[in-house]
Amino acid sequence: MTITSQQFYDIENNFHAFSILYDQHPLIRPMTEAIWLFLYAEYEVENSHPIFKSDIFTRFRKQTIGQKLLATLAAIRFSYAIANMKNPDDLQESSLENIIQNILETEDHVTSLLKDGANSTRLLEKTPLHDQLNIADALEGNNDLQSIAVWAKKFKLTAKKRRYYKKTKTFLKGKVVQGGKMERLTAEEYLKSESSEAVLDFMYRLSENRAKMYDYKMRNRVEKGAMIVCYDESGSMSELDAQGKGLILSLMAIAKQEKRDFVFIPFSGQVDENSIQLIYKGKYTAENIVKLADSYIGGGTNFESPLLHTLEFMRKLQKRGDIIFITDGISHISDELVAYFNAIKAKQNFYFVAILVGRNQHPGRLKEIADDIIAVQDFQDDTMDYIFSL
Repeated sequence: MTITSQQFYDIENNFHAFSILYDQHPLIRPMTEAIWLFLYAEYEVENSHPIFKSDIFTRFRKQTIGQKLLATLAAIRFSYAIANMKNPDDLQESSLENIIQNILETEDHVTSLLKDGANSTRLLEKTPLHDQLNIADALEGNNDLQSIAVWAKKFKLTAKKRRYYKKTKTFLKGKVVQGGKMERLTAEEYLKSESSEAVLDFMYRLSENRAKMYDYKMRNRVEKGAMIVCYDESGSMSELDAQGKGLILSLMAIAKQEKRDFVFIPFSGQVDENSIQLIYKGKYTAENIVKLADSYIGGGTNFESPLLHTLEFMRKLQKRGDIIFITDGISHISDELVAYFNAIKAKQNFYFVAILVGRNQHPGRLKEIADDIIAVQDFQDDTMDYIFSL
């Protein structure tokens, strides 16, 4: 057995989709392995099936060489297509194109869900293939998860742009100190360096490390604390749930980048204890993503339950954190809870932002505990960009 064949053997033994395929079509395995070797390792397999002579299939191989996720998805889906053909000559180029398009869309969704930034695939590269395939399996036929993946991709791009702007703005407002680094000089000093009257004075001060320059140390971020997201899953939020979950995944990616503890607290009339997620240092996995996507409670709205859970996490996690409370409803909060919540929030140095979604944007008693309130029609509102700077 070659090393590449061993790789395929390891993959098929650790991904249940192969077992399902072989149970339904016991004679398909040699074909499945041949497709995987052809696409992943560029093997010229000894197989007379028309698929290996197809121009479309051969061109597709340029995208799959060395890509285990793509090659594995393709091996399974093409195997099903071939097994369901009565005659190999029935193979249609249009059918191949549809299968390939579906495979590429699935890979894009997996990437959107797993990567920790708009153009970063660090988490994807560190995620075991088994987990990537489980995400792909969960995406199959799951329109809700597919929609969440699309929104996660959009929000992660928005978050990256917003945070890049924030860093640039912070630097431009940075402290001005004396030094001799040309790349840090202020605009005023650059003008002096080009002036025939002031150039000698400029060169003298530069050599003495007395020229005005920006202090790059001002760009260093003070370590941030936990990020706690309370998310309203009442019945009225159902139409915006895919957007909302995509937004939460983008916040999870920020927590991952900044090594912040992340907490997801879904609520409606009560908090769903089984769906609460605590992710230390933001190190989320494929399982966290699927669990978040599957979470939905329905029913009415009660603010006190998620606030009480938030208090618990504020006391035991990193200080100087952020609380993001997302709802489209209004609910009573007792005087005692308002007072106690504000006391703990101040002690632990947490920042609380309430996001009111949809038509009912009355803050109620949230205004007594929130440091900021954002009212939006949906999660695409430009005002939402603000939370990516937390």
